[in-house]
Amino acid sequence: MWSLRKRGQKPPLSRLEPATPTSPPRTNERLAARRGGKRAVIAVAHAILVIAYHLLADGRVYVDLGPDYFDQRAREKVRVRLTKRLEAHATPRTEPR
Repeated sequence: MWSLRKRGQKPPLSRLEPATPTSPPRTNERLAARRGGKRAVIAVAHAILVIAYHLLADGRVYVDLGPDYFDQRAREKVRVRLTKRLEAHATPRTEPR
């Protein structure tokens, strides 16, 4: 099948690749690993548009909740999850001679 695109021309979605302050790069990387790079870019752009819509509709100013917002909401779940990870990676200790 023939492509209508000229040689050396980038696809239109390549202009949307840079991450924005509201989308940490790791979010884009996680989505890209599951769905592919182009879909990840569109998903992050959609999330930004939803945030912008609600800010404009409600007349509010954007306030970043912080990197540990969800950890602070569910502290016990985070403690259990991190404890399990630590136990999974820990090697059995032997008594010193």
